[in-house]
Amino acid sequence: MAKLNNSGSSLNWDNIKHFKKTEFTCKCGCEMNNIDLKLVNVLEDIRNHFGQACVVTSGCRCASNNKKVGGVQGSRHVLGKAADIYVKGVSASTLLAYTKSLVSKGKLRYTYTNSSNMNGVVHVDIN
Repeated sequence: MAKLNNSGSSLNWDNIKHFKKTEFTCKCGCEMNNIDLKLVNVLEDIRNHFGQACVVTSGCRCASNNKKVGGVQGSRHVLGKAADIYVKGVSASTLLAYTKSLVSKGKLRYTYTNSSNMNGVVHVDIN
């Protein structure tokens, strides 16, 4: 099992409590999944902060699917370093405020939501 160094500790799927690798697989059916475990670890933090399920609506994307869904060229989804998420029972504005605090702490690189996004989905990505 692949391990990544995360601030001196080993990080692997055994350390991930609330997510399965399959939740991040490209939705086009190609089965691409290069998700970075450092991102999944941050999602664990988000889930624990709110105490509610954190749902991944988009994780990894192959280049073809990224283009099909209107993703930008060079999308971090293609690199396995981005996810679009919502937290059950939490508004997009509350989730975005928390993810922005994670950006200021250096845990996330970038976060945003579309103001017309009524389902509360927030994009998060890492370096």
